Amino acid sequence: QDGPAVVFARLLAFDPVVDASQISVGVHEGIATLGGTVSGYPDKLAAERAAARVAGVRAVVLDLVIDLPSQHQRTDADLAGVALAALAADITLPAAGITLTVERGHVTLEGAVECEFQKRNADRALAHVPGLLGIDNRLRVTPRPSAVDIKSALRGALERNARLDAEKIEVLVDGDTVTLKGPVRSIGEGVAATHSAFTVPGVARVRNFTHVTD
Repeated sequence: QDGPAVVFARLLAFDPVVDASQISVGVHEGIATLGGTVSGYPDKLAAERAAARVAGVRAVVLDLVIDLPSQHQRTDADLAGVALAALAADITLPAAGITLTVERGHVTLEGAVECEFQKRNADRALAHVPGLLGIDNRLRVTPRPSAVDIKSALRGALERNARLDAEKIEVLVDGDTVTLKGPVRSIGEGVAATHSAFTVPGVARVRNFTHVTD
């Protein structure tokens, strides 16, 4: 039976993405160490995935150096522009909420997305950007509250505000927009209701249609 290193070499040999001629592998006590040179970030990812598929490998140590061909080398400013365009082209990712920084060819992603699927898609969107040397994905997964959650949280916020007669204020939720209706005793109460709404996670806009009554 072939050992893990032989199996890994065979996997790489049949992977059209990777030039495995400059990659070496050593496997010891379930730890695969990959060394050598690859020509791009996709090759590095493919080598890591191939090692993870080998039976008996429990951990992968990457000691691969990316040696970019001259035609793929970019300044950090150029790489930032291309990376932003790649993220914008992926319709599964939010139009706002993701920021990136580039330092020596390495992209760092920060911000928030609604699910793990989007976080992984951000990696996929950037993986084939020419000139990329690495990705540090620091995106937080923060699920968007449902309308029921927002309404419940807002109702609680209104009730905790001693300046308001919360029972008389009607709350409507449409996406991230909250509409407030009903009577208040003063303009100040109406303003307080708006402030309470903006303290609720998931609320981006507030339409205040409350009215002052005697």
